[in-house]
Order: sequence, then C-alpha cells, then structure tokens
Amino acid sequence: MFESVYFEYPKVFTFLVIFIACDAYCKLRSRAIYFPHVVSLTQEGASMTKLLLFLRWLGVVMLILALMSPVKDEVSILAPSKPRAMVYVVDTSMHSFDAVRSSLSELIKSYGDFDQGLVAFDKSAYVVSALTKDVEALGSLLGQIKAEETSIAQEEAFFQMSRLFEATALKNKVALLFTDDLNRSRVLKKQFVSEGIHLYLFDDKEGLAPFIEKFKANEQVEKIPYTFKSYYYIYPLFFSFILFLLYVYLRNRRSV
Repeated sequence: MFESVYFEYPKVFTFLVIFIACDAYCKLRSRAIYFPHVVSLTQEGASMTKLLLFLRWLGVVMLILALMSPVKDEVSILAPSKPRAMVYVVDTSMHSFDAVRSSLSELIKSYGDFDQGLVAFDKSAYVVSALTKDVEALGSLLGQIKAEETSIAQEEAFFQMSRLFEATALKNKVALLFTDDLNRSRVLKKQFVSEGIHLYLFDDKEGLAPFIEKFKANEQVEKIPYTFKSYYYIYPLFFSFILFLLYVYLRNRRSV
C-alpha cells in the first residue's frame, strides 16, 4: 500500500528544528484556554517521564510527517481515446457460422469499452442487441442464435445496422459483416462508406483468424493513461492526534 510513497513538501521536515528550539528556549507565559491544568503541567513536581517524552516527540514527528504530505502516484487507464460504435452483422446461413460465432465472442470481449450491437439475418433480418457495453449479455445473445439454411435478407440487415448507428452520437462507426455472399455486400459497402461507416467484409477465402487479426490491427484500442495522486497525510495526522491526547491525559493524571 505504501510502496513508492514520497513527500510533496520534504523541506517541511526542517520544522523539527523549530520545535526543538522552542522546546529549549520558549517558556509558557500565559494560560491556554483549551487544556485544563496548564499550570500543573509547568510545575516542577510534574517532571516528565521517558514515556511522556517519547509520546510528545513522536506526536511532533507524526505531525510534521503529515505536513510533509505523503503521496503516491497511481496510474489508471480511462476510456478509449477514440470511442467507437461497433455493429456485427452475421449471416446465420454461412457454412462457417459456428467458427464465426466463437471468434466473434472473443472479439466482443476485446472491445468491451465500446458500444457494440449485433444484427443477424437469414430469411429475415433482426436486431439481436442494440448498442451496449454489456459484454456478457451480448455474448449470451450471440450464443442463442441458431444456424439457418437460407439467407436472403442482407439488404434488410444493412438497414437494421444503419438504424443502430443512427441511435448513437459517436462519430466513429465500425461494422463487420460475416456472410458467404460478398458480391451484394461489396455493392452496398460504397453506400455505407459515404455515410461515414467503416465496413469490414469477411472473406472466407482469407480465413477467419487472419481477418480478425487484420481488423484488430486497424482498430486498435488506444486508452488514455491518467495519473492521479493518493494522499496519506491522514494516517500520521490521526496518529499524532492520538499521541497528543494520550500525552495530555497521562500528564494530567500524573499531576493529580
């Protein structure tokens, strides 16, 4: 917990010299209004024991340490520097559907900081999930999609994808299309590029793994590191307060 802790104001430690000098030369000349029995504290009969001396100076040292402001720098990774809205469009009739679903499940986890949505199509197209950051829910819905034999609703799937993108204010929009029928997809791609949507088309000839790796290389997750300070002055300050209370209590008790 206290590893790599440093002091913001290390020169404050020189205040210890002031305390020592004041202890040697500054005498109490008036009564304090906050502590009882101040007179008895200055009587010769109330000689300070080694325990009282230890408590007093340890309290002073703890107070000075608190004034030096012990602090620790901690790095936290915040949201991605370029947040994206991502929609996966899946043809449930493609012959490699099970492999695509498995790879897509891992891909969804990799981009958990982004808004992600899912559209599936076969004889008709439907939105499986709207844009969300709930990776577990999205992965669960993906696992419930059943493979079909016929796919004729690619245009409708693109329409559903556009509607998902219209619901977000994010400017960076990315779509991945998984289908065996790329001829129609390439025609539609030009339309969505003009709308500011970066569309990736999976070609089974390329292979699923190389396609995923290429996509990750192009859409790297760049997160913003942020350094914040954790202050620990409260610990020596509290310890000093307890020591001074104990010191006054024992001194008064000894003088009674």
